[in-house]
Amino acid sequence: MEETTKTEQASGHGLSLELTAQRLARWREVRRRGERIPPALWAAAVELAEAYGAQHVADVLHLDLERLGSRMKREADAAPVGEADPRFVELIKPATLGPATAADVRECVIDLHNAHGATMRVELAGGGLAVLADLCKAFCGAR
Repeated sequence: MEETTKTEQASGHGLSLELTAQRLARWREVRRRGERIPPALWAAAVELAEAYGAQHVADVLHLDLERLGSRMKREADAAPVGEADPRFVELIKPATLGPATAADVRECVIDLHNAHGATMRVELAGGGLAVLADLCKAFCGAR
C-alpha cells in the first residue's frame, strides 16, 4: 500500500490520515482568502503527526512542516505532566482523625494543577464550597 493512501487508524487516536486529508481538502475548497486552518483540523494533524511522523503528515496533508512542528511543540508544552483525570474527585474525611482544634477547622484543602504548570492550593470552610466550581474553571482556563 502506498504511504499517501494510508487508511489505518493511528493507534489509540481514532483519526485516519486519509479522513483528515479529506476534511482539510473540503475546508480548503470553501475557505475565504486569508482564513486560518481551524483549531480542530490543526489538532487532528498534530495527533496524526505524533503517530505517523511530522514529515509524512505534512506531506500528505499539504501542511507547512515548520508550522506543524511548532504546533506539536506547543501541544507537548501544554500537556499535563501526570495522568490525572479531572472529571471526578472524591473527597473522603478520614475516620481516624481526632477532634479538631481551632487551627484545624476547615472542610477541605484542594491542590489544583493546570495544563500550563501553575498550581494553586484552596482551603475551603463554610460557604466557600459555593464558589468552588467557578474558581476551578477560571484556574484551569488561565495561562
